[in-house]
Amino acid sequence: MGSPAPRSTPLSRRSRLPAPFNGLFSEINLDSEKLGKRYADRNDRHLRHIDKIIDTYQYRKEEEHYARRVLMETIVANDYNLNISRYISTAVADEAIDLTEVNTKLIEIEQTIKQATEKHNRFLKELGLPLLPE
Repeated sequence: MGSPAPRSTPLSRRSRLPAPFNGLFSEINLDSEKLGKRYADRNDRHLRHIDKIIDTYQYRKEEEHYARRVLMETIVANDYNLNISRYISTAVADEAIDLTEVNTKLIEIEQTIKQATEKHNRFLKELGLPLLPE
């Protein structure tokens, strides 16, 4: 039984490729959330992904985070390691955070808390109860 982990699929047609392009690596991700648990557990490829896999192989397409043509020298330099992370980066860049905006929101929140504490303390004072620290 297969696991839903990403796969590195080395694709090669040495006799039909120009000399410098000896291999194509394609990342086939069997994400159980996208494809459904049933497909990931059975190690099947979902039908809508078949066309993309075939096109990538047939036309030797390169696509960031999906497929990359690799020189045989690169494969040799990696000691013939065919692990996907050696050839295709599947990392997604983090979203940039606007620190000025975050700081402004934090200041607004702190002001709201201070106003609420002051209002609450007025009620506590009227009732003769101990005040909250500010």
